[in-house]
Amino acid sequence: MSRDNWERWVARALKGEHLHEPRDAALPNARTLRRRLKKETPKRFRGSLRALAAAAVLIVAVSAGLILIPTDDPEVPSRGTGSVVRGTQLELIAPSGELTVVPQTLRWRSVDRAVHYQVQIFTVDDSLLWEAETDRETIDLPENAYSQLFPAVAYLWRVEARDVDGDLIAQSETVRFRMIP
Repeated sequence: MSRDNWERWVARALKGEHLHEPRDAALPNARTLRRRLKKETPKRFRGSLRALAAAAVLIVAVSAGLILIPTDDPEVPSRGTGSVVRGTQLELIAPSGELTVVPQTLRWRSVDRAVHYQVQIFTVDDSLLWEAETDRETIDLPENAYSQLFPAVAYLWRVEARDVDGDLIAQSETVRFRMIP
């Protein structure tokens, strides 16, 4: 088969036309076909074809991701189920932010059904400095906790509310405070 016939045959094959070769022409195998197509395809089209293939893969991946994203709202546990409810339900009042003196009392808002509260003070690297339990919405820091708080050092604190069975029913956000030297 001449080069011109071969080019016409490849062009028609790429268009999807049904081709019949002359009986004396040897059909190329797949390896030969790939080699000839690569050799005869201008380099500027090779990059475009790769970019087109990459774009097609990206479109398919994004489409599949959008299909897999859940559209239902998450379930919110109802009150009284014993499920943990976290967030702003338990609000810390003081201390918070920059302070001029070392705090002697921690205060927060009460939570319905809370029988006792667990209070924790820790450093910014999550090292626990002090913890205690109380049944009130305030707690005074004892001397051993008070003496561990130094000026210019940031501290964090949080409170957990527990019900009569000891189950966690609310948890505060972690709040930062620091004494200005």
